[in-house]
Amino acid sequence: MIYSDIRHFRSGFSGCRALRQALDFLAEKAFALPDGKHDLADGMVIQIRRYNTEPTAARRYETHINMADIQCVLEGREILYTQPLSKGAETTEDHLADRDLRFHDRLSDADGMPLTLLPGLFALLLPGDAHKPECYDGIKNCRKAIVKIPVGLLGL
Repeated sequence: MIYSDIRHFRSGFSGCRALRQALDFLAEKAFALPDGKHDLADGMVIQIRRYNTEPTAARRYETHINMADIQCVLEGREILYTQPLSKGAETTEDHLADRDLRFHDRLSDADGMPLTLLPGLFALLLPGDAHKPECYDGIKNCRKAIVKIPVGLLGL
């Protein structure tokens, strides 16, 4: 998991080409994109969506296997909890075949790290990084960009 400011991270980052492309796109174009799903290069996609944050207890931890997420709030503010997927976690819903998504039980927020996502801040979440996004932090109406990056492009 990486948590940083797009501008700060991009200025000193020269590593993975796919990650650099995704961050460049977020910084330069995502804020002006209409809501919806947009294809990027090499199988990457970006989803722009409006949503209402919810109380932490109403949200669920999720993980992905084939895709990494870059989550970046464009308007508003949310708390995103993250923690390594533990061996005690149970999969409660499995949508890997059609959406590369699993939901989990038995992960405690007390064991998670709360990250505040404000416009311009991002979290890169890799497979194995359980995360509970869109938790309320004083602002209900938000707009977010989620870049889905095939893990093969990251060299993992």
